[in-house]
Amino acid sequence: MLSAEVVQGFKQNSISFDKDKVKSRLKILWQSLERDDRQKILKLAGIKKAAIERAYRLGMVSIKIISAFVIVCKVDPLYLIGKNDAQRTYDPEQLYELLSDLDYKIDKNKKSPIVRRAGAKKKEDTKLLIPPTGDEVDEDVLAKPKQTLRKPPIKKVAEKKEEVIEEPNHVRNVAAESFGKAISQLYDLIKVDGSKGLDDLTNEDVQVLLASLTLQAGFNEVKRKHLNFIKFLLTI
Repeated sequence: MLSAEVVQGFKQNSISFDKDKVKSRLKILWQSLERDDRQKILKLAGIKKAAIERAYRLGMVSIKIISAFVIVCKVDPLYLIGKNDAQRTYDPEQLYELLSDLDYKIDKNKKSPIVRRAGAKKKEDTKLLIPPTGDEVDEDVLAKPKQTLRKPPIKKVAEKKEEVIEEPNHVRNVAAESFGKAISQLYDLIKVDGSKGLDDLTNEDVQVLLASLTLQAGFNEVKRKHLNFIKFLLTI
């Protein structure tokens, strides 16, 4: 994967495709990260926390910041910049494809695999990803020069029909009741163990946590299981 020296050499121009989506997705992802992962992103990109906050406040994010997020969080870069609404399963090649679309030449066999393409010509009919306006452009986050992104390949997935075996209602009711009691006992154990603050969470706090978990579930198998488990709890 790319080194800090390479990432920090990237341009700081905005590559946002949809500013509103960038504001929401980048903020939720950043706020959901552990302290260690946040520090990894800042160190890899060679920036300060204020640069991240400015990016999701304006909805204008650079390839430098996107690269750091992708490397540390293993998230789909096109989803983060607002081009895709559905997250693809993480693949390191996704970042290289985005860099290629942004006129970066890639040579993975060298220690410094990224160099700017010499004499790359811009097409006259290309459009800005996000039209800049004077009052929205931050001094460190400028509008990206004219360019377009290649559309990601569409993968067709064959639908699988699963045979559903219905259980008698009384069996499901008994199982749900037993499971509910087990969850209550587990919650009491957690509280005795020293966990605090659960009763103090507001509805807004819960909504933020669920939004964060939903975002992470798109590229993290463990988080996806956590989300499905919470959904299951809400049905019993």
